[in-house]
Amino acid sequence: MPGMPYHLEKGPLLSVLDSFCNTGSTQRLTTALVQLRNGASLPQIGVFDSPNLYSNAFQYPFRNRDELVAHFNDHWLGIPPGTDPWTGHWRNYKGPVEDIMRETLIRALELALGATHDPKDKNPKTTRRWIIDFWWKCPQPWFEGWVTWRNPAKGNGHVTVIFATPSDDSVVLRRPATEATVVPNTVTDASEGSWLITAEIHQEKDQLTMAYTPGGVILFHTLWISDEGQSIVTLSPKFGSGGARHLGYPYT
Repeated sequence: MPGMPYHLEKGPLLSVLDSFCNTGSTQRLTTALVQLRNGASLPQIGVFDSPNLYSNAFQYPFRNRDELVAHFNDHWLGIPPGTDPWTGHWRNYKGPVEDIMRETLIRALELALGATHDPKDKNPKTTRRWIIDFWWKCPQPWFEGWVTWRNPAKGNGHVTVIFATPSDDSVVLRRPATEATVVPNTVTDASEGSWLITAEIHQEKDQLTMAYTPGGVILFHTLWISDEGQSIVTLSPKFGSGGARHLGYPYT
């Protein structure tokens, strides 16, 4: 979950979290739900244990488990607290990120399993097994977890989770195709995917802005983004830049 070259990402960790929730036994998810109800954080429920996440050939923080856990705790959860006035790497935001993420995961698992929301229940009864799909969206002023779902007539329900976060200290790409490929005009047979439809280049402009104050009208310079005159492109972000891998990314 490092970087943020796009405003909407999945990437390796959330792909493995998808697989963790959607494969294996129902007991695994029930155990994870109880652990989260007892105050466990994401690294403690097993997701970070998948060897598929790590390799010496990968870039930071996917070289080993300790590195990724330290990155997640420091940059996402703000554990331990740093010298900056904000939580983790979330610029100009201080808040209970770990509690928000934990409660979001609890609610998502309860939906997927058909379990009653009872934080004290150590043996929740499950009635179904719906698919869960995780995404990360930024930036916004504060940290939020979103849980939505669909249950078509055939009963194959689908839960979507979005972690909506403030901006971190990286830069979203002004030229999105830098780390993406153009989507071909063919029928896709991919198991998973993510497409970005946007202007080809986002240009920064210095705009003179007028504001009315009790002391009179003032003029000040504001940086705007202009997409005027740009071609519209449909892109598939690379997996390493937060895109969804076409064959998924399994938890082992």
